Amino acid sequence: MSHAPANAPLPLEEFQQQYERAVPPLPWEQVDALAARDAPWSEMTDLIASTAPFGFLIYWKNQAHNVMRLACDTAKGPFTS
Repeated sequence: MSHAPANAPLPLEEFQQQYERAVPPLPWEQVDALAARDAPWSEMTDLIASTAPFGFLIYWKNQAHNVMRLACDTAKGPFTS
């Protein structure tokens, strides 16, 4: 298995931790409440704008590191091919 090269100045785990500190998760409870009352789309965009200071949210997260390790994936450390 090969990886597309992506250079980052940090090891993978540290890069991921910094990204996750800067990017908040989608506020599902608030999203569900808006959906339950058929809120206008403008309320959803207002919620997202107020929640995502950098314009990014984590909508879903997959903890695949241990599974990929079992497949002999060695992509720990800096992002390199």
